[in-house]
Amino acid sequence: MNSLKNRIVFIFVIGLIITFNSCEHDSLTNSACGVENPFTNLPWLNEYVKNMSSNTTHDYTRINYYLHGSENIIEIQWNLIGIQDAPTGVLYNCSGIQLYSCRGNQPIDTCLNVLKDSKFIGTLWEKE
Repeated sequence: MNSLKNRIVFIFVIGLIITFNSCEHDSLTNSACGVENPFTNLPWLNEYVKNMSSNTTHDYTRINYYLHGSENIIEIQWNLIGIQDAPTGVLYNCSGIQLYSCRGNQPIDTCLNVLKDSKFIGTLWEKE
């Protein structure tokens, strides 16, 4: 009986591990701006990710995707190692045109105002 109980617990634990690992990988969104695989189909975003992948001045970088009304917004946020009050993000449209600079030492953080009225679709990429 004890052996059966151990097997059931083992199977349950394996199931939890598989479930949580699957969720981790599913948390990244694979489409944005009306295209599948935006890192292939949006050249400006592809170039940005290539540059950030080898960057050592940031302790994290994250690319999020939002819908603001009918407008698609890509937020790139980062944290510079050891620097306070620097801008730590940018909002872009799907063409790669910068809409707003975020956070840092600004009297009004326009990004927060825009994003609070936007629907978060998902995280496209992150490096920690």
